[in-house]
Amino acid sequence: DSWGLLADPNRRFLPLQIGDADGRFIMASVRRHTVAFMGSQVAATVEVEFYCPDPRFLSALPNTIASSSPPGPTVFHATVSGNARTYPILTMTGTLSGPSMTIQPPDGSTQVIYLVDLSAGSSVDVWIDCDPKNRDSCILLSDLTPRLDYLYFVTGGTGSVSRLTSTNQNPDMLPYLLPGDNVITLENYGSGGPAEFTWRDAWL
Repeated sequence: DSWGLLADPNRRFLPLQIGDADGRFIMASVRRHTVAFMGSQVAATVEVEFYCPDPRFLSALPNTIASSSPPGPTVFHATVSGNARTYPILTMTGTLSGPSMTIQPPDGSTQVIYLVDLSAGSSVDVWIDCDPKNRDSCILLSDLTPRLDYLYFVTGGTGSVSRLTSTNQNPDMLPYLLPGDNVITLENYGSGGPAEFTWRDAWL
């Protein structure tokens, strides 16, 4: 789909299903392939080497929760199956004012992403992919323009400051979900439509 739920926006990795594992898939790219034709040129032996830097298998179907319409905060719970960390995708519909997302997973940490540049009634839609391998395109506007710069701002000439905050001792970590009960808080004080919060269960 246009928002890239099954693959990162640059299409470097695509879903690869191996065997019959309830439709679960792993994200992979082709590192190399060779084709050896037999004498008749009718048949060939093909060898393909896949590159899978992320070892997790993901659920075939996504889980989606639609928040209530703004203005104001919305709090809901995301119950995650599987046995591994997974990374949500958030779609927020403009107009936006002071949008943010807070996730409190079962490990007791609190992770927040602020998008304060999208204030004063911004009419754009915004898509946030928290998967670290997609970080360069983790924030897309509705025209699919990547805006990683929204994660940082310059203040008083002192340089870039991250808009990510976390209590897990990793201030650069985008928010994640863990198996079990995760508490999600979305804030938007504009007049846009409801947000969609999506994730896939993950297994190692």
